[in-house]
Amino acid sequence: MTIDLGAGLAEIAAHGYLGMMQRVRIGITGLAVVFLVVLLAAAIVGFHAKERAGEANAAPEAANGSEAAPSDPLAELGVAPGGTAGDGDATQPTDGKR
Repeated sequence: MTIDLGAGLAEIAAHGYLGMMQRVRIGITGLAVVFLVVLLAAAIVGFHAKERAGEANAAPEAANGSEAAPSDPLAELGVAPGGTAGDGDATQPTDGKR
């Protein structure tokens, strides 16, 4: 299998270095435009998703009548990992066997 570089070299010879650089510049500009369009679309979709999440969170708070969300829901259920030193003493057996 051989690679023919003659076509690329012929193009450089026909259009010159400046023609090749113009094509590179146009390609990079095209990539930048596509990047900006995708960035704009992601920003719009993200904004609408946050807006919808805010509307969804507003309904349960109004139904519960509570102003603030619980600070640590796992700790309220008693299943939070870790804990304080006082919590560890309560779970140890008191008969001296370990």
